[in-house]
Amino acid sequence: MAEALQRGPLWGVVEREVKEAEEHPEEGNRRGKNKDHRVKERIRVKHDEDRTMVQEERIEDLSYNDMEGSKARGREELEEKNRKTKARKRFERKKPNELWQIDIKGPMWCEEQPPEGQHLYLLTMIDDHSRFMIGAKFYTRPVRNHDILSELRKAISKYGKPFQILTDNGSQFYAVNGGTSTFTRWCMQEGIEHIRSRVFHPHRKPAVK
Repeated sequence: MAEALQRGPLWGVVEREVKEAEEHPEEGNRRGKNKDHRVKERIRVKHDEDRTMVQEERIEDLSYNDMEGSKARGREELEEKNRKTKARKRFERKKPNELWQIDIKGPMWCEEQPPEGQHLYLLTMIDDHSRFMIGAKFYTRPVRNHDILSELRKAISKYGKPFQILTDNGSQFYAVNGGTSTFTRWCMQEGIEHIRSRVFHPHRKPAVK
């Protein structure tokens, strides 16, 4: 094997490398340093590549977590929306005359009213179970207590007496200065329970609204 190596071209290359190293040891050191530098450079590049891969994987994990978090928040928001929708879902009594709803609309501008148009006010009364319009009447002035009671008497004489009446907190139904309103006292005398919706919650009267 040694003889074959001496006769081959590789031996001359090795011989020259050894001779140069003996004559110029500083050159050998430089080459060694260069080799070490190249090795370190490869190690650094490899480290940077590994760190980049870790960062990319971390970003992917964060993106996945963000996406999952967004989905979870979306589901929570949808569930909350459905819950509120169900809470606002139209209620309905089981039988006619269990509950009547009364509401007042206006002022509403009507151009067809002579001579040049006029503001109108609308009083409506609806049976909660059937959604039947028990009574409705327009007024050219704000609706007063005696207007409501007059229409109620007409409706009761025609359709019977309700067990309960639901209204908002308008001045016609609520004693602003405290005490019992005229409308509530009338209901008590007739044996009817007067129910008022919560303040700023008109959806308690969906049939009328």
